[in-house]
Amino acid sequence: MILDLDALAEADGEDWYLDGLSLYVLAPQRGLVQLTRGGSDATVVREFDVEKRQWLAEGFNFPEGKSHITWRSEHSLFVCPGWDGAPLTRSGYPSEVWLVERGDSGEPHRWTRLFAASQDAMMVAARRFLDHDGTPLDLIEASDSFYSKTYYLLDASNTPHALPFPPKADIEAFLHGDFLVKLAEPWHWQGQTYPAGCLLAVSLQGLAEQQAQVQVLVALKRHVWPSLRWKPRASRLSSTCLIMSKATCWRLTMLMATGKRAPCRCQRAA
Repeated sequence: MILDLDALAEADGEDWYLDGLSLYVLAPQRGLVQLTRGGSDATVVREFDVEKRQWLAEGFNFPEGKSHITWRSEHSLFVCPGWDGAPLTRSGYPSEVWLVERGDSGEPHRWTRLFAASQDAMMVAARRFLDHDGTPLDLIEASDSFYSKTYYLLDASNTPHALPFPPKADIEAFLHGDFLVKLAEPWHWQGQTYPAGCLLAVSLQGLAEQQAQVQVLVALKRHVWPSLRWKPRASRLSSTCLIMSKATCWRLTMLMATGKRAPCRCQRAA
């Protein structure tokens, strides 16, 4: 299906440009379309019906701003408001995370605040990961700078709990119950130090109790690991991860199978 979204933008009579299209992964009949005015980093976000090829009259619709908005489910979003009048950080980015649920039969959407950072923070964002079996996992990312952040896990009651990763670490994915974590600084965990540049599989189970299992997937050659061996667990993951070491960026496709490292394919990322 080909969508002429630029034509849709022009139909509104505004000087809009298509910035991006995001479709809900389990129900791609609906999309969030981001429109920007003249290339600005502030966007308008509107809900689009892919099958009918039209805007939803009573769908999600958010004003122009440096917002962070992502799907949580078919009828709910994580919204970090960045428009005029919203509480912003010192850097002018969102400071709050809201759960916005679709209203029934024309009723207003329901807004619930989940998290608020201080104005001294840089920005916040929220997203949902889906495990291999579709089990959801919701995270909030609160950044102090471009390179320092704290991750919060939302429990069943949407209460945030800080995860014990170092500030300079990135959660790249969640698969088979493991976080894929890329380290930009050393991490001291359970008597072991994992150096910067590692890609780790860290189990969610036991993480809050400081008992999570950690598996080294990628380590820099200059580091020697005499105490660590490749110990693949059952139902290992197959994933494409972005590995960065200083100024070098690699796209690494890894398969972990029954008892030994499978061949991997590496290429320089664009």
